[in-house]
Amino acid sequence: MVDCVEQRLLGFTHADSGRIVAEEWKLPGEIAEVIEFQHHPEAQASNNEVAVIVQAANQMCWNSGLRFGYSLQAEAFCCWKISGES
Repeated sequence: MVDCVEQRLLGFTHADSGRIVAEEWKLPGEIAEVIEFQHHPEAQASNNEVAVIVQAANQMCWNSGLRFGYSLQAEAFCCWKISGES
């Protein structure tokens, strides 16, 4: 995935830098959290469902051929893990 390559090459991901920018711009903490956990909502301390929605939207964009987002492997796609559905 893109974030793995970013982490390996740069030492941080676009989600990490996005959270820093959100904090510098004094955006609400919930928004900064969504930015940081958009690819891994299951890693959040709180249960912010918006990060799950962003992850699902990313996957739908990829699947529909819009050329946005990127494909997630099934085990990485965690919407059902946070929402409690299986």
